[in-house]
Amino acid sequence: MRHPLQTLGLWLLLLSTATAGTGPETTLLVVNAESPLSLTVANHWMASRPIPQNHVVWLSDIPTLDTLTMAQFRERILEPIQRFMESEGLDEEIDTIVYSADFPFAVALRQELKKHGIKNDPYIGSAASLTGLTYFMNQVLDGEIGYVTTLANGYFRRPVYPPPKAPSALTKKAKERKKRARKALNEGDFAEAYELLKEVVENHAADAQVRVSMARILAQLGRREAALQQLEAAYRLGWDNSLKLRNDKWLAPLRKTEGFQALIRKMERPRVRFEPPQGFRAQRHWSRTFAPGQRGDRDRYRLSAMLAYTGQRGNALPEIARYLDRSRRSDGSHPRGTVYLMENHDIRTETRQPWFDETCDLLRKIGHRCEILTRGRDGEDGIIPKKRRDIIGLVAGTRTFNWKKSGSRLLPGAFADAFTSYAGDFDNASQTKLTEFLRQGASGSSGAVVEPYSFAEKFPLPLLHYYYALGYSLAESWYMAVASPYQNILVGDPLTQPFLEPVELSIRNPAIDQPWKGTVALSVKVAGSTETRIDHLELWIDGRPVARAAPGSTLEWDTTTVADGHHQLHLVAVEALPREGRHVRHHWIRVDNDGLSATLTADQDTAPYATPFFLNGTAPAGSRISIRQGRRELLSFTTDTFVWETILPTSPLGMGKVTLQAVAVTPEGKEIFSNPLTLTVTRAHLERAGANVDRHQKGLTALLVYSDDHGRLHHEKRVLSALDGRLGDLLKKNMKLERIALIGWFQVKRSGFHQLAIHTQGAIEVLVDGRSHHKTAPEDHYGMVYLPLFLEKGWHRLEIRPHPQGVERLKVVLSGESIPTVLGHGRIRTTAAAADHRRQRK
Repeated sequence: MRHPLQTLGLWLLLLSTATAGTGPETTLLVVNAESPLSLTVANHWMASRPIPQNHVVWLSDIPTLDTLTMAQFRERILEPIQRFMESEGLDEEIDTIVYSADFPFAVALRQELKKHGIKNDPYIGSAASLTGLTYFMNQVLDGEIGYVTTLANGYFRRPVYPPPKAPSALTKKAKERKKRARKALNEGDFAEAYELLKEVVENHAADAQVRVSMARILAQLGRREAALQQLEAAYRLGWDNSLKLRNDKWLAPLRKTEGFQALIRKMERPRVRFEPPQGFRAQRHWSRTFAPGQRGDRDRYRLSAMLAYTGQRGNALPEIARYLDRSRRSDGSHPRGTVYLMENHDIRTETRQPWFDETCDLLRKIGHRCEILTRGRDGEDGIIPKKRRDIIGLVAGTRTFNWKKSGSRLLPGAFADAFTSYAGDFDNASQTKLTEFLRQGASGSSGAVVEPYSFAEKFPLPLLHYYYALGYSLAESWYMAVASPYQNILVGDPLTQPFLEPVELSIRNPAIDQPWKGTVALSVKVAGSTETRIDHLELWIDGRPVARAAPGSTLEWDTTTVADGHHQLHLVAVEALPREGRHVRHHWIRVDNDGLSATLTADQDTAPYATPFFLNGTAPAGSRISIRQGRRELLSFTTDTFVWETILPTSPLGMGKVTLQAVAVTPEGKEIFSNPLTLTVTRAHLERAGANVDRHQKGLTALLVYSDDHGRLHHEKRVLSALDGRLGDLLKKNMKLERIALIGWFQVKRSGFHQLAIHTQGAIEVLVDGRSHHKTAPEDHYGMVYLPLFLEKGWHRLEIRPHPQGVERLKVVLSGESIPTVLGHGRIRTTAAAADHRRQRK
């Protein structure tokens, strides 16, 4: 197997003017506004992270939870995000784009590749990840395709050793002789194998793999010294896979020789050196190839991650809340954990093994623990660490694993991943998904959304854990370690920083609890680790930077640039190069230049979902009142009096804590911002479960009505095992489907909030426990509708009446309190009585 980074040369790092690394005030949160689950996850994250209220964009008409087309990705996700950043003046400020829950995990590539004249290539693949393409959003929006190359990521920390000379390609004759030699070796005819390969070695002496093949033959012939010479030559040519060398059965006669052991030790000594880590900034050009004045935006990126995947095989809401809470609490905690690097005989571990020793060497030099756990040693199987309770980092290479049987524990702030084909392909049932690491409490994990083949460039190198230990954020560490991230999805909290030294910030004056007016000069006290060098301070108001100063200097801001009322303040201390870590303190302050004021209150600060809040407030008479959550207007009206009141539905808010403001526009056109009001939406009353139907027939009864060419109606009853998007056989070629009803029961395994995410087309009616819910998906294409439910554990009556156009790819995912799953597979039941029930309703 080729050394995955042999083709990289020595490059100089071109740095633009230092500004800052990633932080909450340089982050944009993207929410699926139609999904209660997406809203709830976003609320939970914002309650613990000081994301500016104006740094949230709500999107609608997300057509699927699995794979989008490239056109849908551009039109419904990237372009609205770009328009929002431009309209808010944030295009130069947003470093990280974070998706909440209920977004698709992949984007189809085939049509895009075809546009560029690229034929189907399994090594490029048929899909890319949501987060990977968001990282390259400038290229995607410009219609470029360079992100599919193996070294597309200019932020990736490259090796700084000159690569070995590339071997010349084997001739057709040489390939044939090598193939025959391998066959002779397998058949035990070692002399014949030697004669066949000898000429190939002479003509292709710079090919390390040919040298290794000859070493195998010589070892079997008993010519140990000659075999060792071939292995030494292969090592000098860049071949240093000590794991494969150690386990190669044909080299067994050499294993006890001193020369062989010395070669193993030489291979396992770090010899790869990488560029130093660097704090990320979206403003920077990261390419090493553009000449000054010739740069476009294709080498500028946005870090990207998904907080949670909540489609099938994703995470349940309690799991998501747990790992997001653990992530926030881990910041600056400096956990005394160990990074574990797993070795076994699988190509999945061999691919990243060349960087194991380098990673452990670097971690130990900065006082962190690192262990390589090899299959067959100390009771380890090389899959998952056994009874290790201090895991802060894990590099695995395995198709499947059972975490509970390992007896191990992930510490808060941990990152864990496995090099495998489908850890991020949630529609593929094979292989353990990345969500299992998150289920066990990891702050982040990643995985391929389509078969990536054994390219190390498509996965994070183990050096991620070294960057992480230096105090870089999870997202910075991950993207510094992945040369080609377009096919790998990053899930978790990208802002997690367990090894960032804490710094305390406080505003000495002016007083936070008093109104500000005119030009204010902020005097800031910075206290913290003496090892942390603060380069400068920044002042952000309502999510925009307004002032910058050196430590010890005052931050001056003209308050007349904003309207009277309350504004969100972020005070940021930014470290010096290279890390540029950000330390943030946030407050609400009140500006009073014109003597205008507006207020916002509620009769109660807590309400169950689907129960409205009764809001009231004050503003100058004749003002237009806008109730907003960040930049999203929830409702508006005009008040004729100084005191006003209104009713706000809770459904558009999701559950959890939300912060609202009333913005009043006076008849003279002046804006006034009210005080922020934090409200909490709790779960609604739970519907009681019905009778136990475990013994009933699995599936749902489908009652279908067709019409033939003569207008005659035909009735049919079928039992469907799952609503998984593969119901095309219900559409008969010679008849038209007029009506359909799906009847039975479905099971929830935990009491609480649940959601049916339904992929369909046109109007649909869903009855749960007799309560009717009408929803409408797009009429001209398939899309998603979301139905929030509050249910007790047990079985609940279900009837679904989709539009006939929406049947073929009807897919229903049950998520929320339990692990998301397609409705079916033992979680649905029916009886023959279902048909009678339907007739009675008629």
